Amino acid sequence: MNKYLKWTLRILGGFLLLLVVAFIVLKIYVGTHKHELITDATNKISEKIGGKIEIKDIGTSLFKNFPYLTISLDGLKITDSLYAQHSHALLAAESISVRINPLKMLMLKTAINKFQIEKGGFYIYTDTTGYTNGYLLKGQGEKKPPAPKKEFENILDNISVKDFRVTINDLQKKKLFDFTINEFLVKTNQVDSIVALKTKSNILINSFAFKTTKGSFVENHLFEGNWDLKFNTKTPALLFDSMVINISKQPFLFKGGLHFGEQQTFDLDITTQQIKLDFAKSLLTKKIAKGISIADVSTPLDVHTVIIGSLVGGGDPYIKAEFTTKGAAVKTPFMTVDSASFNGYYMNEVVKGQERNDLNSKVVVKDFNARFKGLPIHSDDILIINLTHPLLSADLQSNFSLYGMDEFLATDAFTLSNGEGLMDLFYEGPIQNSTPKNATIKGNITLKNGTIQLHGSNAVLSNCNAKIKINNSDLILDTIQCNIAGNPITIAGEAKNVMALIGDAPDGVTMNLRIIAPVININDLSKIVSRKFPVKKIKEKKSAGSLAKTAANIDKLLSNGKITVSINAGTVKYKSFEANNLEARMKIDDQSWALEKASLKHGRGSFALNATVKETTKKHFLLNTNIDMKNVDAERVMREFQNFGLKTPTYKNIKGLLNLHSTVSLNMTPTGNFDMSTLSGNATFSIKDGALVDFDPIQNISFFLFKNRNMSHVQFAEIKDDIDFHKGIIKINRMEINSNILKLYIEGYHSPAETDFSIQVPMSNLKSKGKDYKPENTGAGKGGGMSVFIRAKTDDKGKIKISYDPFARFKKSPTEKTAKAAKK
Repeated sequence: MNKYLKWTLRILGGFLLLLVVAFIVLKIYVGTHKHELITDATNKISEKIGGKIEIKDIGTSLFKNFPYLTISLDGLKITDSLYAQHSHALLAAESISVRINPLKMLMLKTAINKFQIEKGGFYIYTDTTGYTNGYLLKGQGEKKPPAPKKEFENILDNISVKDFRVTINDLQKKKLFDFTINEFLVKTNQVDSIVALKTKSNILINSFAFKTTKGSFVENHLFEGNWDLKFNTKTPALLFDSMVINISKQPFLFKGGLHFGEQQTFDLDITTQQIKLDFAKSLLTKKIAKGISIADVSTPLDVHTVIIGSLVGGGDPYIKAEFTTKGAAVKTPFMTVDSASFNGYYMNEVVKGQERNDLNSKVVVKDFNARFKGLPIHSDDILIINLTHPLLSADLQSNFSLYGMDEFLATDAFTLSNGEGLMDLFYEGPIQNSTPKNATIKGNITLKNGTIQLHGSNAVLSNCNAKIKINNSDLILDTIQCNIAGNPITIAGEAKNVMALIGDAPDGVTMNLRIIAPVININDLSKIVSRKFPVKKIKEKKSAGSLAKTAANIDKLLSNGKITVSINAGTVKYKSFEANNLEARMKIDDQSWALEKASLKHGRGSFALNATVKETTKKHFLLNTNIDMKNVDAERVMREFQNFGLKTPTYKNIKGLLNLHSTVSLNMTPTGNFDMSTLSGNATFSIKDGALVDFDPIQNISFFLFKNRNMSHVQFAEIKDDIDFHKGIIKINRMEINSNILKLYIEGYHSPAETDFSIQVPMSNLKSKGKDYKPENTGAGKGGGMSVFIRAKTDDKGKIKISYDPFARFKKSPTEKTAKAAKK
């Protein structure tokens, strides 16, 4: 056998022999002095801790910490005088043991080098009256002089705690700190007043509640790590710097300390990177987590948190958590954005000195940049206060392309294309359930060179430039300039109660508009204000937030809101009609249009009218109107209004100055086409200094009477009459025509299907009129004397035929009967 191996075996055998001898000596000593040792241990503990102390047994072990020897106190229990009532032992441990170096023991030196405690708990209990078992820690009786320093100099240099629960339960101050030590190892080294501690920890936090009514921090989270701590025995304080703690596998860098002097406070500086928001909320109390749950951030955040509080009272600690992230999707009740980058902080003491709670908390977001449905948005400051009922204060800016606004607005009413815009808004109010009474919005919106296409009518507004101001509940259209069908138009005005657009009551919104243009085409304008938007429906997504609701409310406003429009135009056109100096006022709501006080110049004459339009069935409207015409050119107005639906006479047949007052109703389409078969009402008219030109019913008289007279151009002083309209049938009451050629009376009916006139020609016409004859009307009520009756009626081909009517059968004609039946 190798001699070195022999020596090694001999040394090892000698060591084992000494170890066995030491263990036998220790075993014999403990066995023979067990009672004295238990009594002595009880007395020693009693010097430091008052109360009842129980130790079931003292044991020894060779193998528990081999090659060291172990001596243990088994079944240790320390209780206060009211333990029977509250059942919480100050200290209970299945085993408290010390590790002994056998060589040092045989050399009669201090041999204890490790302290161990296993399977037990430490519980400080305070009831609602303020009674606490913590008084036991003050000891009892007179303090005895400490043992010489050398004797136990290193007894606590090495401590091990396993399966041990520590609880501080203060019912009076409603505090509960409760954690389970799965494993805790600490080695100490003291230099002067500073004790350096190196630890290895695995601790489960059951509760960390500064106020149990508000919930616990880091509840059910596992703390792990190797920590370097310093304990200052003079202060006293437990201090740590750059200590890494893994909380449920998420690394946190801790700085700060626990101060056990007169103030008994703690301060923590905690930093972590790439922490998910849901995990961060799980570290907070449920109330705080609920408060910051108004936002959901998809990407992890970098967080720096400062926590300062009291170890003995004072409510919740002061908390300020700073955060930053990039490229996140952020979801809130107000909006959902993408590609968000921002920084900010949360704090729970907005007003210093007041209670730290949700009412006194705020969230501040700075340098916010994101995209909302393709629209770039920026905010320097976003502030959320009162996390119980969150109030939002935010500035919002955006430089955007109008083309990208479609996705942003998600409205069915119109499409924006071309051009660019600038938006600068400030909002202050609740995040949810905002109303004009509890929220304020101010700002400016500028649009340049835009194109707007209205879906309901396909009308296009081009080259649009706008300056829009938002002031509280009013939206002020400073200027909107557009081209409509090539004609420039300027719009100004305001919308009242515009805050309803972001709430739940859009029906309260009203708009007052002023339109000024050199030329206005009524057809184009009617397309712009065409109602019953939208032509299609887009389902509102629940996750889209309040802005989606706002877009839907814009649609409702355009379809159902109340709009008042005043119009001034140099020239106005309606199909073939053209006039000047238009002044009008129009009111539009979800039920009707109402045209009020419209006036315009038409040649040497003028128009004044008012009208209402109501939608009776889909795409069909009922028009009720009152029209006054003064000294207008009869030929021109009939030509421009397409003869008012008459087949005869037409604008080619009538000349003169027309005065008219009418009250009529009829159906029309959204594009302004009239259904003359529904025309009803009455009119009174007068044509002065006029003529009937190539009017068949007059001209054809020459085939029967006065064959030598030219009746192609009949001049008259005045033609006036009352006309009745009923469901498209036009009744011309007895009308006198006294001309330079002859005098006659006409009455009859006209409809799209039939024309039937009775013409009375007095025999006095046999006498020729002189060149100086000036015709004067004697009145349609006169009999006319002896007369010849002629009937002008359409034949089966729609042409007017003239025939004698010697017995005036017209009055009993089927046409009259039809008209009477229609009236009934």
